Amino acid sequence: MHDIFRFGSIEEGLAFIAVQLAILSIALVYEYRWKQLEKKQLDLESLIFDIEMYAKHRHKRLGARLRDY
Repeated sequence: MHDIFRFGSIEEGLAFIAVQLAILSIALVYEYRWKQLEKKQLDLESLIFDIEMYAKHRHKRLGARLRDY
């Protein structure tokens, strides 16, 4: 039965599987965090765009008011 394992014993095989699962879980956590950061970056870019548009609009209104005087 030991011939079907690529490792010397069942314990070594189980240890290998445990290490692989730990690596996979770390990779999944990083992937999740990366997706969350991408979403926050898009939200921030949208907010910056909105602020820029608001500032341009305010600047135009202020310029029109100053010309009226």
